[in-house]
Amino acid sequence: MEWWKQWTGDIHVRRVLAAVVRPAPGVPEATRVFLQTPRRRPQARRGRPRKQAHTREELRRIRDAAAAAVRAGRPRIAANTGVLERWRAGAIERGQGGWPLGGVLDVPARTGDLPPYPNSADRG
Repeated sequence: MEWWKQWTGDIHVRRVLAAVVRPAPGVPEATRVFLQTPRRRPQARRGRPRKQAHTREELRRIRDAAAAAVRAGRPRIAANTGVLERWRAGAIERGQGGWPLGGVLDVPARTGDLPPYPNSADRG
């Protein structure tokens, strides 16, 4: 029960956990009673600066910047997808310009990880 008193996790998580733990067999009665007691959110501390929301203009600028980043990435993704598809189909010969890029793109597409890159720090 002391663990429950000291735990300062999210109030919603505590409520869900309490709902699961309360009916579980073997839970001490003192813990069960403690979990049935309603808990309240702690009061806001005085003197803490209030959170300030973005203005509509700031939100518009943030949204526009995010949209521009996505728009800039789309052509690169489309081009790299084309190289990868041609590389996998064997349409790019070894030694051609897109061959190394196709090989590099194939590794994360298959494994979800970046290809190993040997450098001076690697001693293996």
